[in-house]
Amino acid sequence: MSNFVDIIGDIVTHVRHEYDTDMAEPYYMYGHPLEIFNILAEMDQNETFKYSKYPLIALFQDFEEQNTKNTTTVNNVTIVIMVDTSTTFIAPTRYETTFTPILQPIYELFIKHLKRSIYVTSEDYEHKKIDRLYWGKEDAFGNSGNIGNDALDAIVISGLNLRLIENCKDVPDYRITEDSIYRITEDNKLRTIEN
Repeated sequence: MSNFVDIIGDIVTHVRHEYDTDMAEPYYMYGHPLEIFNILAEMDQNETFKYSKYPLIALFQDFEEQNTKNTTTVNNVTIVIMVDTSTTFIAPTRYETTFTPILQPIYELFIKHLKRSIYVTSEDYEHKKIDRLYWGKEDAFGNSGNIGNDALDAIVISGLNLRLIENCKDVPDYRITEDSIYRITEDNKLRTIEN
């Protein structure tokens, strides 16, 4: 699995298995932000799909791949975890209804399974996290007004640099012992990873 969008999709699948007993949520999309929001708007026209949009993990493109002789690094990855909300909520209500019960748990599961992935690694998984309450109004993408057609709360993960692990088909996913979780890294070293 060397395609980066599929690697993130695999991580989302692991999140989905732990987050949702029906293994349906969160949903996953990738592409340019405008493309993603256009697709979400189109889904509103379908009685089935309009209720199968959120919570959503979206991988925003374009991302930069830096190729060297032996490695590929994907730089400045932006991932947005979003959920629909009410336009009338104030900040404390948003944390009670969307951030604490939905967005933050999905964020924590995403970071956990990112660190456990056999397909990517990072020096320290350093990134920026922004809580976007009622996402829109002069945000980083230059929009004035809501992002997309829906009222959204979101967590934006940005500045993440990930190195793709080649030839990972021979590497076990991760090992769990009584007191630690380990992953075999590309250079065949055993590395402890956080829960």
